[in-house]
Amino acid sequence: MLLLRCHPKRALPQKVSCRFCPVMGKLQSKFRHSTYRYGPDGFIEERIQTKAFQEYSPAHVDTVSVVAALNSDLCVSGGKDKTVVAYNWRTGNAVKRFKGHEREITKIACIYKSSQFFSASRDKMVMMWDLQNSSQPRQQFSGHTMVVTGLTVSPDSSQLCTGSRDNTLLLWDVGTGRCAESASVSRNLVTHLCWVPQEPYVLQTSEDKTIRLWDSRGLQVAHTFPTQQHIQTHCAVSEDGHKCVSCSSGFGGEGCEATLWDLRQTRNRICEYRGHFQTVASCIFLPRALASMPAVATSSHDCKVKIWNQDTGGLRLSESPVSGLRMAEQQGREPECPVCWNPFNNTFHTPKVLDCCHSFCVECLAHISLVTPTRRRLLCPLCRHPTVLASGQPVTDLPTDTALLTLLRLEPHHVILEGRQLCLKDQPKSRYFLRQPRVYTLDLGPEPGSQAGHPQDVGRSTRPDPIPSHYSLRECFRNPHFRIFAYMMAVVLCGTVLFIFSIFCTRRFFWGLG
Repeated sequence: MLLLRCHPKRALPQKVSCRFCPVMGKLQSKFRHSTYRYGPDGFIEERIQTKAFQEYSPAHVDTVSVVAALNSDLCVSGGKDKTVVAYNWRTGNAVKRFKGHEREITKIACIYKSSQFFSASRDKMVMMWDLQNSSQPRQQFSGHTMVVTGLTVSPDSSQLCTGSRDNTLLLWDVGTGRCAESASVSRNLVTHLCWVPQEPYVLQTSEDKTIRLWDSRGLQVAHTFPTQQHIQTHCAVSEDGHKCVSCSSGFGGEGCEATLWDLRQTRNRICEYRGHFQTVASCIFLPRALASMPAVATSSHDCKVKIWNQDTGGLRLSESPVSGLRMAEQQGREPECPVCWNPFNNTFHTPKVLDCCHSFCVECLAHISLVTPTRRRLLCPLCRHPTVLASGQPVTDLPTDTALLTLLRLEPHHVILEGRQLCLKDQPKSRYFLRQPRVYTLDLGPEPGSQAGHPQDVGRSTRPDPIPSHYSLRECFRNPHFRIFAYMMAVVLCGTVLFIFSIFCTRRFFWGLG
């Protein structure tokens, strides 16, 4: 499995494809470095510390979009910086950089164990590069009217198939650079293409929730698999060409699965791999040399890489590779909540730590606790590890991730949960003449199944009302500004009394002389 470390700005896990030695794409995890193992009876709460990944020098100056293997030592990556980089993952150095695209690189297809590879971009162009030649493109393929989102090369390297969001597939002759065939299907927004080894077929996933198998001899649809419930984001074919796997979008565990299909006569669904809780961005068949049994690997936007038993669908390994705090320090950006993707702060997005050591903002945890049937038991949105709250304990009493606040150079504020509102009292460091502190509230929405509200509530102001505060005389004298004011008034009063007394004495003196 090839790994390429860089320093991206903000991106979700991206997809990766190659021919015989596929690799998973870049996966950004925002949590602590740990490994969770699963057994036949379910989740085992055993945490195994794994070895830290090797540090590599940056390959791009912006987000990495895609990575593919060129040979056993080199991989090719593309990013938002519009460049394609050949990278030696063993030494951690960039071998060569290629420039020619005008926008972000979206796909890369390599001719395995060769020096040639292809790249697609949002500039609607596909370019062919040669590692042994100059940094200029060897061939250009122009024919799509929208961003190219699918790219695959035939096993004999003579044909290239591309797909786009313009609902079209184009088949190119690599030698001449001319378009040999074209096909268009309504609403067929291509998400990924994969050539079946030793066969003239191309597997394609689409945003219309459909998986299609194309015959390159005339570019006709040979088979359409049953329509899925969610967008199909990625696909891969086994080395023997007998099976394929696809993955789908989703959120909160709905969807978020990978499906194994039979590509031979029956072309039926074999099994499903469920366990992710956000969109599955990439799926591959692991080489037999890397696993003792047939295995499938998936990566998801929930910051997890999972390895599954190909035949039974059982989960063998789930891993979160990189610490979010460490990644935020390296990238020089603010860490953010993995659910709402809002940057952490010391108000309603204060980071709270669950028992599984995952951090989320207090607003997201409050929403989760209000919709959970048993509010005392919170399930982590990522690993589903339960966090049990004490009787009457709100989620706002969970421990605050002080390391994140220290990184942000913020002081923690006390946020409380009152009913279905989060309340924050902005207590000033010194009270100016008994000024009441400001109170900010955040409405978490109405009760499930409740009515929209009474007509008299429509015109109610949404501005937070300050909580009344009553101060004792002792608290007043503890206020330094009040004491200064009292001292000044005492000085003025004493001066006034002395002035009046001096006038009275002066008049008595002059009257005595007369």
